[in-house]
Amino acid sequence: MTTSSIEILAEGDKLGECPFWDADHQRLFWSDIPASTIYTYDAVGARKSVYHQGHMTFGLVCNRDGGLIVTGPMGVHYLGGPDDVRPILSEFDGEALFMNDAIADAAGRVYAGTVYWGPEGLVKRGKLYLIDRDRSARIVHEGTGMSNGLGFSPDGRTLYYTDSYEHVIWAFDVEPATGALSGKRTFVQFTREDGLPDGLTVDAEGNVWSALWYAGRVVCHAPSGARVRTVEVPARQVASVMFGGRDLDELYITSSSVPFRSEALAPAGYDFDAPEPGGALFRVRLGVKGRLEHLADITPPPR
Repeated sequence: MTTSSIEILAEGDKLGECPFWDADHQRLFWSDIPASTIYTYDAVGARKSVYHQGHMTFGLVCNRDGGLIVTGPMGVHYLGGPDDVRPILSEFDGEALFMNDAIADAAGRVYAGTVYWGPEGLVKRGKLYLIDRDRSARIVHEGTGMSNGLGFSPDGRTLYYTDSYEHVIWAFDVEPATGALSGKRTFVQFTREDGLPDGLTVDAEGNVWSALWYAGRVVCHAPSGARVRTVEVPARQVASVMFGGRDLDELYITSSSVPFRSEALAPAGYDFDAPEPGGALFRVRLGVKGRLEHLADITPPPR
């Protein structure tokens, strides 16, 4: 178990999510979902800034042209700047798309999954979509309970995909030429007492780092699936993780200060009324190097 000193870089988020490291500008993007705000943290100037307000963002990937590909309750959008939001995909085969986490592959395509959750819990199962560079889309997996964190192995041939509803991280074989998935298998099966697996990232050695909501920790699993490290976080609801910094040796962690109430998903006896000490953006140095996430290469929709 790791008890390394964790820095608080910024505070005040209701639900900090989808961190993405922008190496060109040495800054971290992330969103506060309920506030419909995208922030940046300038690692050189140690400064938090508002990048965009007014678009609820659950997933975020930098595009090669300098824009962002963002996902959320209205599907997939291209964000060309603070005041430039263009729809890419809002429905598929007549189904409105409520999108959660997203990731780009080496070809610049974007995987993004749907979540359909209501006051009574799961409304229906979701799907994992692949959006190609020309903005066309197709389904690559079906039946997900709560689509969440995604990550590629260093060679790009394995996709890790979190289903929070099932408390599992799946592993898929990837066909690089087409993006097709096959060979679905369990990478890590968590229990309710472990916490709810949320966002994830993969380091340079192929280890998978997963944020455990309700549990106040980030866990690291070797490519074999064995747990090899645990990082305690001073927030119960840990949302997502991303490596960044000039040497990619800094782990950024987002968290929530607003309780997600689900008796079906939380550990038995979880106190939803206890104060939530989350809402901060954290950073910790663990002597581990991450990898740069791929940039999307989606052709922007016309204005």
